[in-house]
Amino acid sequence: MINFIIERRQIEQLKKAIAGTSIDIRKELAVVINETARGTVSEIAQDVTKELNVAQKVVKYGTKGLQILGKATFSKPGTTIRLSRTGRMSLRHFKPKQTAEGVEYKISKTQGKKFAKSAFMGPRPGAVKISWKGNVFKRVGKKRNPITKLNAASPWGVYIAKNFAPEQIRRINARLRKEMDERIRFRVATQFNKAKPKPKGA
Repeated sequence: MINFIIERRQIEQLKKAIAGTSIDIRKELAVVINETARGTVSEIAQDVTKELNVAQKVVKYGTKGLQILGKATFSKPGTTIRLSRTGRMSLRHFKPKQTAEGVEYKISKTQGKKFAKSAFMGPRPGAVKISWKGNVFKRVGKKRNPITKLNAASPWGVYIAKNFAPEQIRRINARLRKEMDERIRFRVATQFNKAKPKPKGA
């Protein structure tokens, strides 16, 4: 678990910006935390896809490994981002292509293509079986043996192997400060606009 601290200076500035209103500071902090969490999830997906040859939306939504566990609220201004130790992702996410000899695919953006001999995605190259949803299969051993779905890598495994955590901690703190500054500016601007006299005829 990682604990993050909002600077007292920013808290005092936000309190000043909402002084004289019915707005509760805890609600404002919840907004800041939720925005920081959403941004952090996107950054983790970006980190993982620097190595894995998959789209960010696959990392964010294709598995349940990367999740925001509950939103921050008025009564609970805090949340948790979890990157779980999940199983490896299906090979279908790594741009597989069936050939006459098997299936070629590319897992890493920094390495070349790989090949799964005798693997298949349908009855023949170019004819993907719809019910298999693009997954890749292979029969190991005798012809009567059941087919096995092939998997590749997991986002968790890449994140740990590349040691992204220290840099991510630095960026989370930077984003938290940024979101606080933006919230302060928003509340100051709102109060300023309310205080401005309306033009004649408005």
